[in-house]
Amino acid sequence: MNRAFDRAAGIWFGLSTGLFLALFWILHRVRLLIYDDAFIHLRIARNLALSGRAFWNPGERVMATSSPVWTVLLAVSGVWRHRACLSMLPIIEALLVAWCATLAFRIALVVLRGSWPDRGLARHVFPTLAGGGTILLLMSSAYAQMESPLAIGLLLAAAYSFLRGSRWGLVWLSFAALTRLEMLPLLALALVFAAGVRKVVDASIAAATVVAVFAGFLFWQFGVVLPNSMHAKSIGYGLSHSDAFGQFFPPRLTGHFFLCGLLGFFLCVLIDCSFGTRPAGEKDFRWLPAISFSWGMIVILEYTVESAMMFDWYLPLIYVPLLLGLLLYRPAGNASLWLRGTLLSTAILGLTTIMIHPVKSFARLLVPIVRGTPEAVGQFDGFAGFRVHQYFEVGATLHATCPSGRVMSPEIGALGFGFEGHVDDAFGIASPLALAFQPLRSGAASGGVPAGYVHALHPDVIVSYDFLATEVTNDAELMKEYRLTGITSAMHSSTTGRQIEAGWMGSRHLNVFVLRGGRCDTGAVASGLGNLRF
Repeated sequence: MNRAFDRAAGIWFGLSTGLFLALFWILHRVRLLIYDDAFIHLRIARNLALSGRAFWNPGERVMATSSPVWTVLLAVSGVWRHRACLSMLPIIEALLVAWCATLAFRIALVVLRGSWPDRGLARHVFPTLAGGGTILLLMSSAYAQMESPLAIGLLLAAAYSFLRGSRWGLVWLSFAALTRLEMLPLLALALVFAAGVRKVVDASIAAATVVAVFAGFLFWQFGVVLPNSMHAKSIGYGLSHSDAFGQFFPPRLTGHFFLCGLLGFFLCVLIDCSFGTRPAGEKDFRWLPAISFSWGMIVILEYTVESAMMFDWYLPLIYVPLLLGLLLYRPAGNASLWLRGTLLSTAILGLTTIMIHPVKSFARLLVPIVRGTPEAVGQFDGFAGFRVHQYFEVGATLHATCPSGRVMSPEIGALGFGFEGHVDDAFGIASPLALAFQPLRSGAASGGVPAGYVHALHPDVIVSYDFLATEVTNDAELMKEYRLTGITSAMHSSTTGRQIEAGWMGSRHLNVFVLRGGRCDTGAVASGLGNLRF
């Protein structure tokens, strides 16, 4: 018995270690894909570690972080120490993705016990699909160096604890809810249910205590418990309810198939859970896939009602629960043939449409993984990562030439990480005053720099790409007040040495406007920027 256990433990350890090393190698090769938003968390984590205040700008009580647990983890781990983040974050992300895949595999083994062959390779077919699908769905968030893998890992840890009969899954769920606040309603429902059955009082108290401690910390820090980003994004992007709903579904005909598959599957699950029964003495694990799938649908509804933007790196929060629900749900023993057939067909339809984009995206990702060059990475993401690199270098240059200046930008992450001084957010996530000028009345691109906000604050420096600086460049009065230095959006090829056009969203320059007669020496700033090479 002990030998069998030791052998199984050794196999699990070997497979998990191999998976982690493979993921780390992949993420390290494409580490330049890090997104601008990742640096927002890093700057706040740095301020928290150095000053004890999780502020974007020192002295401004604005809750810019939307992930309290992730921010605290970054602060404690020391990842925020300048360029170390590009080396350390892939390690953390690889660990988290490997953890998520392992949990998804183990959950599938438990849920399918008794309804699928328990011996040989057949036993591991669906668990392997669950683990592999989880990896593919989390990849976009992992190479972006965002917090979704942590949130999904904590959520799956809670689910696995419940399956194993452990009451402490509530504590895992509380940390998941504080990593991504969309999960707070799920935690609230779990606590209400626990209070009703009165069997997990100690775990419920522990989970409620975790939430209370974090809520108290947030209120002490900011005077609020919900981030300003939720309000800012609903204003800045100006999405309608239909736009917000449509962003969760693949374009064109595929989206209609996806929606039909999800709604059909959901209806069948409701019927089966209401009327289906299991043989006496057999454990019924239908509740977990049913809740998992339902939760994915609820988050879609949550974002639709709020008309909020859902970025690619947050989609796993929806698609992983949907994946596990579609893949693992098994109808009751007395389910009719038509119900079984409908569940199977809608599950296949939903799974196919969910996984099309992640599979195609990973296939494209193989090119920069193999080549490992900046230009290969840039061609994968439309040079969005190069844009982040430019922002960071410009921010570091501004910090060296004008550390006391006041900088404004519509994209504050990497710029604000490189420049450690005061950074005003023209979009409004970290600077609520900007929301009075968003969305732009001129019809310029959503999230651009509002000319009215510049007139109100007169920052020493404005940094923005062409398409987000339209209102500033079209304002004759501002163009007289500021000296413009344009940095070409082009990168040198590491293989040919030639310049590659790397403009983001059609921009040919990253524009740096320096206020004449302000805190910054326009000549020194222009000289420093002129020395940059990309």
